[in-house]
Amino acid sequence: MSEKLEKRIWLPREELRVVERDGNTTIEGLAVPYGQLSEDLGGFRERVAPDAFGDSIRSDGSHDLIGDVEHDRRMILGRSSKGTLDFRSEADGLFATITVPQTTRGKDVVEDVRNGNLDGMSVAWAWDGVKDDWTVDGDETIREIQAAKLRAVTLTSSPAYRQTVDSLVMRSLEEFQQTQSEDWREENDKLRRRLALARMLD
Repeated sequence: MSEKLEKRIWLPREELRVVERDGNTTIEGLAVPYGQLSEDLGGFRERVAPDAFGDSIRSDGSHDLIGDVEHDRRMILGRSSKGTLDFRSEADGLFATITVPQTTRGKDVVEDVRNGNLDGMSVAWAWDGVKDDWTVDGDETIREIQAAKLRAVTLTSSPAYRQTVDSLVMRSLEEFQQTQSEDWREENDKLRRRLALARMLD
């Protein structure tokens, strides 16, 4: 059975750059901004904590990270195991560099980046083992991704962050909301008891 993945795109996005270096052509860009809230994903917003994917990009290579186009594995451009996909984690986010193959496909993708047809990056991480934290800020529910297993980065033309959110994520949101309701009822009961006791003492 294939691994369940969560896929995300952030806006605003840093423009992709084509760089010619030492006879190689690379495409570079910001794959994940840290601490930046997403659009509403269906009752919650999301942000990624700094270095949330650190273990993935510093791993022993047991998980081969993929760089492709529009999350299409038939359009692979680079792989971490081959040294053609690299990441660096900085203060403001996770940056990715794909060394593009000197093939017709690679040259077409470079041209699409240069003319703006492909203008951003998206990432995919594994649902299994994700560490997240749900909080309420004012009238918004926030999910923070604290750690996750990065699986892929993709060049994309999608115009927005909004993606199909897996039912498991929505179930996690519902469980958090249920906890919030229970906490509210418990605090309300405590307040009622304190008021009742105060009346008895008057």
